[in-house]
Amino acid sequence: STAIPPVCAAWTLMMTEELEKMSEERARLAEISSEFRVIIEEITGKECVSRSQIVPLMIGDAAKAVEMSQHLLEHEVIALAIRRPTVPPGGERIRFSLNAGLTGKDISKVADIIRSI
Repeated sequence: STAIPPVCAAWTLMMTEELEKMSEERARLAEISSEFRVIIEEITGKECVSRSQIVPLMIGDAAKAVEMSQHLLEHEVIALAIRRPTVPPGGERIRFSLNAGLTGKDISKVADIIRSI
């Protein structure tokens, strides 16, 4: 096999060092993720099983998941439909991957779009 380019190793080392300095961003991301999970629970009436910044919205139908993902994209929200074979039948969902750069306004916008559907 061929070794990775030195630039990739240097980038990984640099990012590892930078991550150690990002405690405020990690705290903000945890806060945003918690807020968004509560919103998802309020909308669906079901407990959100995620405890990370990757928050699923369980749909349970592949076609509906794709349709919702497309609707979100039309409103400039990128959230992928996750379907078989990644998840079992009935486990179809929208996967929201949150980041520390999101604002309360961003979260409210996504919640409003979901509610409208």
